[in-house]
Amino acid sequence: MSKETWLTVKALCDKYDYSTSAYDTRRKLCLQSPFQDAIVYDGHHTMIIEERWQAFLKEKSRKHWEEVFGTQLVRDRRALNR
Repeated sequence: MSKETWLTVKALCDKYDYSTSAYDTRRKLCLQSPFQDAIVYDGHHTMIIEERWQAFLKEKSRKHWEEVFGTQLVRDRRALNR
């Protein structure tokens, strides 16, 4: 079993070099995604499970590249090396 890394919002913003508004934008997108469990709120504090946050960012990136370059290019990574 792997150990999860939990970060405060401030620690996440510092580590990923996010402004408050950049975090707020990403948080809203994350809460609308299948990765919403990355954000844990206990009624007083918000914590971020870093591994799930990273999975959210990877999926967001994959979707971006798919939109920009099309589905086939994302599947064929060799095309990126040409």
